[in-house]
Amino acid sequence: MQQHSRSLWIIFAILLVDTMGFGIVIPVLPKLVEHMLGGAVGRASTVYGLLLASFSLMGFLFSPVMGALADRFGRRPILSLSLLGLTVDYVILANAPSVGWLFLGRIIAGIFSATVSVTSAYVADTSPPEKRVANFGFIGVGTGLGLISGPLLGGSLGLLGARAPFWAAAGLAAVNCAAAFFLLPESLKPEHRRRFRWRDASPIGTFMIVAQTRVIVVLLAVAFLVNLAAQILLSTWVLYAGYRYGWGAFEAGASVAAFGLLFAVSQVAVVRILVRRIGEWRTLLLGLILGSASYLVFAFAAYPWEMSLNILPYAIASGISGPALQALATHNMPVDQQGLLQGAMASLVTATGVIGPPIGAFLFSYFISPDRPFNFPGAAFVLAAALTFLALAVIEGYRNSIPHEPHPGGDGGAG
Repeated sequence: MQQHSRSLWIIFAILLVDTMGFGIVIPVLPKLVEHMLGGAVGRASTVYGLLLASFSLMGFLFSPVMGALADRFGRRPILSLSLLGLTVDYVILANAPSVGWLFLGRIIAGIFSATVSVTSAYVADTSPPEKRVANFGFIGVGTGLGLISGPLLGGSLGLLGARAPFWAAAGLAAVNCAAAFFLLPESLKPEHRRRFRWRDASPIGTFMIVAQTRVIVVLLAVAFLVNLAAQILLSTWVLYAGYRYGWGAFEAGASVAAFGLLFAVSQVAVVRILVRRIGEWRTLLLGLILGSASYLVFAFAAYPWEMSLNILPYAIASGISGPALQALATHNMPVDQQGLLQGAMASLVTATGVIGPPIGAFLFSYFISPDRPFNFPGAAFVLAAALTFLALAVIEGYRNSIPHEPHPGGDGGAG
């Protein structure tokens, strides 16, 4: 148990540094695209959406491969390979002379984007069932802290030059790669490893294996809808805030940092309290209700302070629904298929990244264009609210046929 505790801290640190590197580029990459395109906000939104989609498309195709490889060869080598690919991506972004090079960097990063799925499988390997929510929440704090420090650092470095944040992100990714390879003990025991099969390494094959029960199908559907809504928000946030409120890279970075802080608090404290008192199932329902309402507030906020205050409920919604959803899914999969499960969930997330950014970018650019029927830059957030509400409807519709705890501390039988 002591070894697992030490390993969990290493995973925490890896996710912290990984998310910090990702957070560094959040406030500056859309602005870099806008600069390369001569300052055209609408066109920059469309290109940026496609840029995010290219990353996610590669992740969708290759995440199952990485998950299957992690089930065959162990978590540590695949995690190290993923972080090496991310280092190469940031170096390319730091030197990119044109938008085409930005696409190349993001494609490489998408191919090796297995950090979250492999670390999630690692936590499932090393956590007893009753502690999985708490442990997923704990490593989620690393993600939150990275979202606090990364955007603030990126916004500050952006004042020194458009390329400086990418060099910083490359350095962090390289350090992370070394930490994963040299410091992280392997979590998957030899007797629990699976033979690699190409059928398992395709998105369709992976889904056919893991989606053999109704509970997994429904939870994967909910994960798809929730993450699609989040991708729509992510793809439009920086350019929307700049267009609507005149926010620059620093203000955009500060807003994402505020989200990261509140997200971390939610995952380290709020989700544990809620799961202990109302259970995983009701914690997920609460997160979906709060999330759908938050998207609507983002869509109609008239003043910057309203937008800023609404980050609190949105961060809580994101912070409590993710661990609850992951825990419910892992409880219903055998130990030798956790990598496949996390690969399938990662494929879903990346699939939403293929679909969501172009949709969000289109709605934002269309409703600020001269051809718009009326000016409504928040249209994408309304769609995000509808998707989250649909996720709530799906999971409520199957309440009586999916195992969940009827009372806190229950045995997980059907309610």
